[in-house]
Amino acid sequence: MFVDRSVRPARARMGFRMNKLTFAAAAAGALLLAGSASAGVLADFQLNGTLANSGPDGATLTMNGGVLGATGIEFGFNQGPTITGLGELSSYSLETRFSFAEVDGYRRIADFSDRASDDGLYVLDGDIDFYNQAFGPGGVIGSNQLVTVKMTRAASGLVTGYINGVSQFSFVDTLGEAIIHDHVNLFMDDLSFANEATRGFVDYATISTFDGGVPEPATWALMILGFGSAGAMLRRRKSVLA
Repeated sequence: MFVDRSVRPARARMGFRMNKLTFAAAAAGALLLAGSASAGVLADFQLNGTLANSGPDGATLTMNGGVLGATGIEFGFNQGPTITGLGELSSYSLETRFSFAEVDGYRRIADFSDRASDDGLYVLDGDIDFYNQAFGPGGVIGSNQLVTVKMTRAASGLVTGYINGVSQFSFVDTLGEAIIHDHVNLFMDDLSFANEATRGFVDYATISTFDGGVPEPATWALMILGFGSAGAMLRRRKSVLA
């Protein structure tokens, strides 16, 4: 049985999908929101036949199933790896290159709450989505297609998501849902709605420090223009479809 949170009908039918003009403004706003950034590697797992951390000592990666090969890890349902030893991180950059066998509905990318919360980073119908705050334009990611997904969180709380270097969403994390508390679970869903994962492959995963700029008033206006239409659909109940 597939657990589907999309009580919302298809965004295109409901008029929630952003048109090209709105998304262009949103993307421009997201780029400005990212601000200037400096990064230092905290964890670097290239997964080329080894689980070794190429970055500083401290962080480790543990497999929860799957098979480590010469270029990455093939994982099954809820078998993604866990990165531990990161400490408390309120500002960071998380980047991973992966493919999912399925991209319909919600498919978890990163969990920041030890699988205790449904909030986190997902693929949603081919876009990236931080449930339940912000989402991208849709239809960008295909099944079994390698993509590079990056998410940054600035000390100000500004969270921005990217696919292959192109900004997809931004929001201010006032609730601290994207703060890392020592570890991150990749490609493993939470324990409440545990069917929102899939099989896949991960090429690498890196976590770096991040220092993002503070948004200017004009930048806030762009973000509001781009994502204001999403607000009505972001917080709603889930349903279980047979």
